[in-house]
Amino acid sequence: MTGKRILVADDSPTVRALLQESLTEEGYDVDAASDGVEALDHLYKHIPDVVLLDIEMPRMNGYQVLRLLREDPLVKDLPVIFLTSKGEKSDRFWGLTVGADAYLVKDADSWMLLGKIKEFLDNPPRPVTYTPGQAATFTSTTPEALMERINFLLDRKLFQATLANELASIARNPLPLRDVINQCFQLLGRVCEFHLTHLLLVSGELMTCKAGAIGLDFATQADVKFRQICTTHSLKFEFRDRLDFELSEVALRTRGVPKAVVTTTDLILRGRDGVIGLLFLASGREGVFNEIVNETLAVFAAGSSMAIDAALRARDLTRSRQSLEAAARNSTTLQAQLDTARAESLLLGQLVSALTEALGKKSLPELPQLPEGCSQELRQLVDAIRAATASH
Repeated sequence: MTGKRILVADDSPTVRALLQESLTEEGYDVDAASDGVEALDHLYKHIPDVVLLDIEMPRMNGYQVLRLLREDPLVKDLPVIFLTSKGEKSDRFWGLTVGADAYLVKDADSWMLLGKIKEFLDNPPRPVTYTPGQAATFTSTTPEALMERINFLLDRKLFQATLANELASIARNPLPLRDVINQCFQLLGRVCEFHLTHLLLVSGELMTCKAGAIGLDFATQADVKFRQICTTHSLKFEFRDRLDFELSEVALRTRGVPKAVVTTTDLILRGRDGVIGLLFLASGREGVFNEIVNETLAVFAAGSSMAIDAALRARDLTRSRQSLEAAARNSTTLQAQLDTARAESLLLGQLVSALTEALGKKSLPELPQLPEGCSQELRQLVDAIRAATASH
């Protein structure tokens, strides 16, 4: 016996029996479910090592079960294999997109399924954060309790989607970087408790936002911890500009005046070309940055990265356009200077020819007209020639 447990969910009694027999022969313990709700009941009572899911099942289909698992921090990393009769490319694409670790059709050779199970047992697709073989202690596994948990997870997903939409709206508006940062901070203050946050951009700006009054000791402790975290992420604590922000009355909630930094968290912000900054939050309260809050912060980091990256690119484009406009103005001035120099050169040639002709004929030369913008020295030369010839 391997001691490993496999959960099989399929509405076909024949398929369940065949899979249970095959897996038992390989030494696995097998739990079998006839639909999605029953599968969740088994799963939360006794967390398996690998889940085999059919897609088309009554009460709750395989897609819904998988989405629920992937949104539940308790079992989100559980290896899941779709084993289904739906073999179209579009079905495979969607199955893998919603979070399956493998997609197999039922007419595939059994060794492929057994090989994939062994692969996931030996090398899990993600680090294991759950405890296989133990029961979940957070709730009952009755259908009512499962639906309550589903609704809770869906509400949280809706909240995160709303936050992402708010950040996407900020990214779509062509605002200066300072305004974008301020909007992001105000939104962060509405969805997360903190006393102070730092945002260090690799472009050379340090942004700080305070949630009300904080003491000097708290600010000093936060700065020390932030410098340490910058070092951990191989980021230099260097900046040219420092901007300070305050939460508005809408975002500001009663947080009290913190005496010391109790807990912190940090997130790397990534743009299209790599890391653009580091977000650091500090609080004087214990347990503020729990698992649910950290999920929210991950959504915030992704969305704010998009907005800040867009603002940085817009600023760079503005600076590039200004540089090009300055270069164009300089080019126009230089071209005018070149045109004047060519005209002066031509005039000097005409002067020489006129003087040579005058000396040969012993008569007054006819001097050419001066071009507009010619040098003072050339004007003085022509005036001197005219004065000299006028005296004869």
